[in-house]
Amino acid sequence: MKKTVLTLFCISALFCVTSCEKVDSPAAESSAPESAVTEITEAVTENTETSIAENNDSNAPSKDTLGSALCEIFRTETEAGSDMKTIADKINASERFSKYNFVIEECGEGYLPGFSADVTGFKSGYKLQPMIGTIPFAAYILETEDTEALLGTLNSLADPAWNICTQAEEVVSEVSGNYVLFALCPEEQQ
Repeated sequence: MKKTVLTLFCISALFCVTSCEKVDSPAAESSAPESAVTEITEAVTENTETSIAENNDSNAPSKDTLGSALCEIFRTETEAGSDMKTIADKINASERFSKYNFVIEECGEGYLPGFSADVTGFKSGYKLQPMIGTIPFAAYILETEDTEALLGTLNSLADPAWNICTQAEEVVSEVSGNYVLFALCPEEQQ
């Protein structure tokens, strides 16, 4: 009985370890773990650099994407004088985002999902993330005295592949007064 349980445990562990691995050929199955880690690291770095370079530090959203919808709500609410919590609540209440069931939490400097290192340079903020953790979506509304410096930090630390087995396809940012909206999201069309 112990051997059967141990065998089932080993098989389960094997499936867990390999469930997110993309195998292109039989030869790839036998590659060393170091090469897999190197490939993943290079892919993440390349995708992050490409994403940031394509957005040219302004991270202007494409038309009809989740990012453009976020920016539109952010613009409308900041022009109306809304505070960060109200903006986050309006995004969450929007029909466009209803399927994500956002969890809205206050956030401070330090670790933030979607970034490769601790984020600093802001006074306070709110983060919006889907209740289902496998969706590559993270949005932040942050308050700062130096929006340019904060955007530089966010752009340099953004990691669209932070989420296991999935990757954000769109990185957007918007500034209004002392508020910065920064989001990593799937490039879902309306």
